[in-house]
Amino acid sequence: MKKIGYYAGWGDRRACGTNVAPEQIDWTGFTGVHFAFATISQSMQIQLADEDVPLLKQLVAQKSSHPSMQVIIAVGGWDFSELQPTRDLFSLMIASSSTRATFISSVKAFLTQFNLDGIDIDFGEPQILLMHKSGVEISIEYPSAIERAAPATDTPNLTSFFQEMRTALGTKIISCATPAGFWFLRGFEINKIAKSVSYLNMMSYDYHGPWDTNVTDQAPVTNPHTSIRDMRDSALLYIRAGIDLSIGTLSNALFIPISVMLIMMQ
Repeated sequence: MKKIGYYAGWGDRRACGTNVAPEQIDWTGFTGVHFAFATISQSMQIQLADEDVPLLKQLVAQKSSHPSMQVIIAVGGWDFSELQPTRDLFSLMIASSSTRATFISSVKAFLTQFNLDGIDIDFGEPQILLMHKSGVEISIEYPSAIERAAPATDTPNLTSFFQEMRTALGTKIISCATPAGFWFLRGFEINKIAKSVSYLNMMSYDYHGPWDTNVTDQAPVTNPHTSIRDMRDSALLYIRAGIDLSIGTLSNALFIPISVMLIMMQ
């Protein structure tokens, strides 16, 4: 069984003083940890904020006492996917074979430099609705997502990206954060992508939240952010798409002072 967590670098820089370094966390039982987040530069290469470099090195150092724990760099995240000037970089990076090759080449060098076990592609969040004065809008970054006028070519380009990255990285870990709902899963050729990844991280959380209070024909209440029933329905989407669930993980977001620790259990 896999037990994987996300360590968020920004959590060590909060003004509230609740900072926790990687060396202060008990990693017993974890099969992997994803460091969040690296991003994509304007030159289409992987990049990590200077202040995150020592934290990543600290995290990798934990492998000396937990040798079976794999350390993976997660690329993307909410701010990178939603805010300017970076929100279009993912689409631009996967748009052509040459830009994909530039990024993948930089990833190979990055994994070697920091002695990492693989990469997690995390360009998006689960089905989060953001409240605005004008009402409710869906704000999310997924391939070919109409909410951000994403090009339809995102979908086949993403498939090519994973195929080319698998060829380049060999046996390194490649994972992908994937949606738990049909609306956004349509942007993925998930049955093809599954052949190129080590595992899929189905973001089975935030099904419910404050936006529930505005749902027509439903009592004005907020339901639990996730449930076994919701997860089951999402898993059925993957089964109908022909996915072998042995490569899937279910995610649950636990909000703790240091960061968002996303526990994924297979």
